[in-house]
Amino acid sequence: MGRLAGTRVIILDARGVVLRDSFYDPSLLNTSLAARPEVGAALEGAYATRLERVDGAGRTLYAAAPIPDDRGRALGAVLVAASVEPLLAELAPVRRVLLTVSLAALLVAAGAGWWLARSLTRPVAALTAAIRAVEAGDLTSRVAVDSQDELGRLAEAFNRMADRLSRLEASRQAFVADAAHELRTPLAGLKALVEPLLSGAVPPGPEQEAFLREIGREVDRLAELAADLLTLSELEAGRPLAPGESDLVVLLGSVRARLTPLAQARAVSIHLDAPAALPAVVDPLKLERAFYNLVHNAIAHSPAGEAVTLSAARQGDWMSVTVADRGPGIPPEELGRIFDRFYRRERSRSRERGGAGLGLSIAREIVEAHGGRIRVESVVGEGTRVVVEIPEGPGTGAAARTGQAGAVTAAGTDGPEAAGDTP
Repeated sequence: MGRLAGTRVIILDARGVVLRDSFYDPSLLNTSLAARPEVGAALEGAYATRLERVDGAGRTLYAAAPIPDDRGRALGAVLVAASVEPLLAELAPVRRVLLTVSLAALLVAAGAGWWLARSLTRPVAALTAAIRAVEAGDLTSRVAVDSQDELGRLAEAFNRMADRLSRLEASRQAFVADAAHELRTPLAGLKALVEPLLSGAVPPGPEQEAFLREIGREVDRLAELAADLLTLSELEAGRPLAPGESDLVVLLGSVRARLTPLAQARAVSIHLDAPAALPAVVDPLKLERAFYNLVHNAIAHSPAGEAVTLSAARQGDWMSVTVADRGPGIPPEELGRIFDRFYRRERSRSRERGGAGLGLSIAREIVEAHGGRIRVESVVGEGTRVVVEIPEGPGTGAAARTGQAGAVTAAGTDGPEAAGDTP
């Protein structure tokens, strides 16, 4: 997560002792940081930030968040550190522009100097105050735009930059919180299973074997979550695909064969409606993973006795694949969030089904990396249709992201309600 966010992440226990450090600094391990103000606040259950100058890194923002148990008590804390020097360097041209505009105004407008100076001082002061607020870590600071001149456009540019920084920071915090939440459940399960074994409360025999099997399942869940996070990071980092001549019908047939046992266990059938062949230049491993996630989701949310339908067809230079089921459907207000990481409509039921809320996110990233588009059509009580469109030749992720990728409408089935509840 530290590499993904470009920050240093430190995990502390309830006494403030360092357990893990993304910089792998041996001198810091097993050292208590409880004396730091932000860490002390986090261990008491509050969120805290602090800005200080660090040798070699310049001004650095420290943010600490508690890791609470079910009763709200802090089990430990997460300390994140990131240099704000790149932000300050980005703001340096803004300061130079402001200085140039101020000096030019004083020289040219000698006759109307007082009025012009007053009209310039007010927005400059507001922008300077906003810059200082951002420098101090307040990413909510904005500047009122009262004109459409250079200063107004500069204020708009600053506000857009501040909005982007705020979204980035919120995304990082949400990712850390969601990942910690998802990890906490299997870790708590492992602890509950291991303690009886260590205490000798479970004698050797069938009961002990059952405990060990359950521990294995919890470890598998952690491994799947780690694998999904790694896959997402690779896709979002733009790691190149390995395209080759493939047949989409063969890929769909493989997905159907792999998921047939799961479908039979849930009394759900899988129908494949496709021509004899649909050749395309794609990365077969990644695209099969995307189809697997979509079909797995559809099965997981299909009532017993219903069918999941896979259909494929050529539409000009595009290949269209549809995954449809007859599940309960997705409410319109949920459609815009189903591709969010860790998002699940029914968190407890989805977790029991084995998902961490990453399956649809991974599917979308894979489709867009191929230059494709993915959309969901759903009607509550009738079902859901997930439509994937892939260009016949090699695609480009950038083209997909500026096109219709991720479009969502109302009209179809339930497969992706859990927004990625698949391995």
